[in-house]
Amino acid sequence: MRQIVPCLLSRLSGPGFQMWVQQSIGPTPLAAMTPGSLPDPGALEAGFMPVVAAAAVVVVVLWSAMTLYDRRRKRTEEAVALEARISDALMLERSLSGFPLTPAVRMSFWGRGSVTVELTGSVPRPALRQAAIDLVFLEVERTGRACSLQDRIAVRRVRLERVA
Repeated sequence: MRQIVPCLLSRLSGPGFQMWVQQSIGPTPLAAMTPGSLPDPGALEAGFMPVVAAAAVVVVVLWSAMTLYDRRRKRTEEAVALEARISDALMLERSLSGFPLTPAVRMSFWGRGSVTVELTGSVPRPALRQAAIDLVFLEVERTGRACSLQDRIAVRRVRLERVA
């Protein structure tokens, strides 16, 4: 392992990197030292610069990954909260409460972009379909975001039969 790291770091430019590769890591063996000679402290300090730089790169990469993960988690939480808010509004609306209408919300990863709401289900009349669409736009407008709606509501005329 000690041979791989200096080889990889030797590809980087700079005299400090080349000096580090040429020296051994750790204390100088007593057999290699002549009487009265001491190891050069400047060479040892220059040898630790690549290690410090590599540690800094690792910290920056980990910080970036954590930031992106946190941003994705927050966007997902916001989307779920808005989806629940729209579902509640559809259930509380007296004219729409008995129909299977399901919203699915997607939000932009970057900034406060537009919200995409996909509304699926079925209603018996076109007027109820329009009421559901208007209600979705009203709920998203309360959050202060722009909205694009993907309407997948089917208008199916249901014939009610009387059961004896």
